[in-house]
Amino acid sequence: MDNITQWAQELYDTCRVGHYSYGDQREIYENFLIDFLKDIPKDILIYDIGCGSGYCAQLYIKRGFQKEKIYCVDFSPQNIAFLKQQGFHASVGDILDLNEIADGSADVVICNGVLHHNSDPLKGFW
Repeated sequence: MDNITQWAQELYDTCRVGHYSYGDQREIYENFLIDFLKDIPKDILIYDIGCGSGYCAQLYIKRGFQKEKIYCVDFSPQNIAFLKQQGFHASVGDILDLNEIADGSADVVICNGVLHHNSDPLKGFW
């Protein structure tokens, strides 16, 4: 793991970002995601890459998606432990090395606000 990713992982292990960011107003800043969620079937399998403490996972449920079809991946073991306690499928992973996720295994992959937290944002697209 590179220094930038390690620093970000340590930060997010300390602060569960997502649940205190923006408070109750966060949905105001998620209009593109909310609009996208309106247009896709509710019974699909979603991977949330860089899920943090699960703010978006809760948003998916609020919008009618099935909890058992939401898979959360984050580089913070603390966030993953928190999500598992809530009954989510969750695993530790790095956006730059997601080999454990099989190609074609998800209907939708969402990576919201993540790319800038690693040393090679362009690589995160591939």
